[in-house]
Parts: sequence; structure tokens; C-alpha cells
Amino acid sequence: MRFLDGKAMAELKRALGDLPSPVTITLFTRAGDGPTSGDLADLLGEVAASHPSIRLEIVDADAARARAAALGIEETPAFVVAGAEDRGIRFLGTPGGLEFATLIHAIRGASSGDSGLPPALRARLETLPRPVRIRVFVTPSCPYCPPAVATAHQIALASKGVRAEMVEAMEFPELADRFGVQGVPRIVIDDRYAIDGAIPAPRFVEAVVQAASAAA
Repeated sequence: MRFLDGKAMAELKRALGDLPSPVTITLFTRAGDGPTSGDLADLLGEVAASHPSIRLEIVDADAARARAAALGIEETPAFVVAGAEDRGIRFLGTPGGLEFATLIHAIRGASSGDSGLPPALRARLETLPRPVRIRVFVTPSCPYCPPAVATAHQIALASKGVRAEMVEAMEFPELADRFGVQGVPRIVIDDRYAIDGAIPAPRFVEAVVQAASAAA
């Protein structure tokens, strides 16, 4: 299936601009993932084809269990966006609709390595006593979800101890039920602390720091 027509591809190229360093998108799939997995592979293939600095790798998660585990990949389809190094940017499911903008944001961030967070927030993240996992549950039509995911990915870029995942709630209903998702965005930190709605970056960073400190 083709997702991006000529006009959309031209817009994507403009949005990506000049990427300062190569980016690899690593998609993990399993045989039983269903049709959305193939659609996601097609979409990411078109994104990779839009820019010479983007490479797509598709990996069978069952055949590469050790690699998937090392990257924190549990559910599939899921993918990693990494530049010169892996800075914890993850997507579970398809970044469709309004969430497509977060994929572009993630690619640009991974390529530059720049979180875009102000110095004070980056310094605050340096105090993290241990690794932290952020999940942001979204739906494609939610206008408040892309900023929440973008901020989570910025936090991951700013701190090597953070892994930040966009989770498409409709593609992962069991995960959504597990974490009590009744509206989106729902931000879950370390599977224990939940925040509903998009929040400013300073509050988001503070929530991550407090969650890490409370569990330390």
C-alpha cells in the first residue's frame, strides 16, 4: 500500500530538510502482528525513500530476541529511531494521522542529537539516579498527543537514562487497558505514575525526575 503521494512526499522532504547525520529506523515485527504491521513497514519504507540519510531495517523480533530485549522491544510492531547512537526513541504501532509529525520530529532529533530542551531542564535530567521508561498513549486524531510524544522524545534525547515510547492505544488495546487509558494522551512513567493530558516540558521533566528519585 502506498501512503504518500507526490505532494505528500515533497512536503515530507521539505519537513526533514538537511539531516546532519544518518538515521536508522529499525522496525521489529512478528509473524502474528496482523495487517497493521505490513502497513507500518510500507509507511516507513516510504519515509526512508524520501531522504538519502534515512535507512530502514526490518527485523524479526522472534529470530532476534536478544537484540529486541537489549533495545527494550517487547510488543510488536515497534520501531527504534536512532542517529549516531540510540537515545531511547521508540514507537509502538503506527504514527498515523496527527502523529506523523512526531515521527518527523523524532528523525530530526535523532539526526542532530539535540533535544531542544533549555539548559535548565537538561541539567535537571542529569540528576536522574537510574533509568526511566516513559510511555505516551495516543490516537491518530488527538491534537494534544503529538506535543506530549515530542516532549517525551526530547527528554530521551537529553538523558541517556530515559527510554520514551509512543504507544498507539488502538493498536495495543491490552496495554491501554493495563494502564487504565480512558483518554489520550496518557503519560505513564515507569509503569506506575500516570499523568493525563499534555503537560509543559518543565512539569514533564520534573515528573520524570521525581519518579526516578522515588523509586531509587
